[in-house]
Amino acid sequence: MHQADHDDVLTNSAPSRPAGRTAFLFPGQGGYSPALLTRAMREMDGVDSVLETVRSVARAEAGIELDPYVADESLDTDTLLQASPEALQFLIYAASVGIAQALQKAGVTPDVYAGHSFGEISALAASGACSIEDGARIVAHRNRALATVKGRGGYMMSVAMDRARAQYLLSFLGATDVAVAGQNEEKQVVVSGATATMDRLGAVLSATGTAGSRIPSPYPFHSPVLAPAVDMFAAALGSIRWTEQVARVYSPILGRAYRPGDDMATLLAQHFTTPFDFLSAVRSLHGDGTRLFAECGGRDVLTKIVKRVLSGEPGWAAVATDSTTPSAASAEQILHLTAGGDDLRPQIRALLDPVPSAADFDRYWNAERFTVLATIQQSWERFRSTSAVPMSPAPVIEAPVSVVETAAPAVATVSIPGRDQVYAELVELYGEALEYPAEVFSENVDLEGDLGVDSVKQTDLLGRVARKYGLPPAPEGLRLSEYRTLGDVVNLVMTAAERPVPVA
Repeated sequence: MHQADHDDVLTNSAPSRPAGRTAFLFPGQGGYSPALLTRAMREMDGVDSVLETVRSVARAEAGIELDPYVADESLDTDTLLQASPEALQFLIYAASVGIAQALQKAGVTPDVYAGHSFGEISALAASGACSIEDGARIVAHRNRALATVKGRGGYMMSVAMDRARAQYLLSFLGATDVAVAGQNEEKQVVVSGATATMDRLGAVLSATGTAGSRIPSPYPFHSPVLAPAVDMFAAALGSIRWTEQVARVYSPILGRAYRPGDDMATLLAQHFTTPFDFLSAVRSLHGDGTRLFAECGGRDVLTKIVKRVLSGEPGWAAVATDSTTPSAASAEQILHLTAGGDDLRPQIRALLDPVPSAADFDRYWNAERFTVLATIQQSWERFRSTSAVPMSPAPVIEAPVSVVETAAPAVATVSIPGRDQVYAELVELYGEALEYPAEVFSENVDLEGDLGVDSVKQTDLLGRVARKYGLPPAPEGLRLSEYRTLGDVVNLVMTAAERPVPVA
């Protein structure tokens, strides 16, 4: 994101001192968006060198050429999962590590690194616990180990219930080949396992009216189905060299930071079958003093989770680095946030009425600085996602006064961003309205069949979409059945933008 986009929000002065701890977060399977690496290389310094390292490893270790995937800016996660799930893993890793390296090169120094599932590999490499090259080799070894269980099938599902209830339901089904793969929020878990049992689970959820949606993923991660791949993966990691920087990486799978004496090969291999607890990880990091969470990678799935988990807590901020998301922040803005906005202190103090003493304001600022900065960030996000681009006034054309004509009704076209941005914004709108995490959405997700969105709710949501983009009146004969998927709704927005809007 260009700095000019943020100059009206925060200045980009260098930090004078740290304010709370900073955590870099690294997404897993959902951490990719179309043209992610192209944008990151254009907007951040140093991403290209990381991609070059990963490109070389992918070619040497897996025979995969990444350039065609990087160059095709239309490729989204779903398409890449079909074309080459192995290449997708390298792309997610390269983008996450590259963005983290760029932030650190810009002067942002994180206190802790935390990855979500596959993102733990990115966190380890970005922290210096292993080299970027070795991290890419870990990805290659992981792909090879997973290939040995490719025929076993299985899938993952996001379910709107707490962990205890999910465990009870699996016990009720007598399931041994599925598991609660992880927990993201208090009322949102991921279940993963064998296809037949997952289908039975889906039928029970449907019968009880519980929301559940299949997650796009190449394998049923964190489940018993992947157990046969564990030993092969662990054995392949024996040559990886680790440093004491592992202590800076918090694992939502272990529920603690890694330690210098840990058997890293065994622990990483056990990720295949061990559940994650991102909910507890966020709470633990916040409890240890983390006040700034910066997501390094595509989309803003983890940023949104942090915001929901910590919604009742004061004094923190969470930002993404994917410039297509409303939560995005530039490297300069994140650098500013690590300073806690110290360079804004005089201006903010002067705005208060009555102006407090220096001592009183210092006490206030030390306690509430992140609340203030988070409020500014949230206000900016609301503005970016809801404000319409004002139309330029039409030029005035002088005509002879003797000529009298009947003016045609004035019309204007609606200003709509690109399709990728519209999709990202609709994922956020539908996710917040339905209380679903972003990873359950895809272009092809069936809003009614998969997410339980009935006609009344869909009518309300389409109304919100129309208001958000200032769309013209719907054409006569529009039927809800024509907009069954989120991709259909995106198409509606893009098509509606071409219809004229009457101007009063």
